[in-house]
Amino acid sequence: METNQNNANFDSFYKKHFNRAVNNFKRWGKLSTEVAEELSQEVFIKVYRNWGGFRGETSLVTWLDIVCKNVYLNYLRGQTTSSRKGINHPYNVQKPLKGINTAPSNKNPEQHALDQEKKMRLQDEIESLPKKTKIVVEMRLNEYSFKEIARSLQSSVETVRSQFGKALKHIREKNEP
Repeated sequence: METNQNNANFDSFYKKHFNRAVNNFKRWGKLSTEVAEELSQEVFIKVYRNWGGFRGETSLVTWLDIVCKNVYLNYLRGQTTSSRKGINHPYNVQKPLKGINTAPSNKNPEQHALDQEKKMRLQDEIESLPKKTKIVVEMRLNEYSFKEIARSLQSSVETVRSQFGKALKHIREKNEP
């Protein structure tokens, strides 16, 4: 009987809050409705699997938002690492890392190879950053404002700016001749 009640509670929660999850993704990532809905389905699968283990330390809605945030951060990480490795990520609807131009150039092949090597080194440096700092850099390269990044990471704008500045300093120091 308890399982039926849990399922009924989950179904009610799902129906009431599915659009909240979709809107979170659309707001944070400027994603298409289709991608936002796919990510939301992923969120509710995670919530369903852990429904019985919910400890009540937060409200269910806060828990849902936390799961959304984690799925979104995983989406961002998967998009950049998969595209770099030449894997077609299922959510790959944006150009990864807009700040790094990977389009073929009119340069000679040697210069083009050097440019590609520099881009790969830059990508490796970004990958080596601490988790939260890496996300800040990736979002910034995808043209998110500091305010948008802060809101999606539930952090202050000053903290995000500081993390981005430290990351740039680190990357510059590693790439100085």
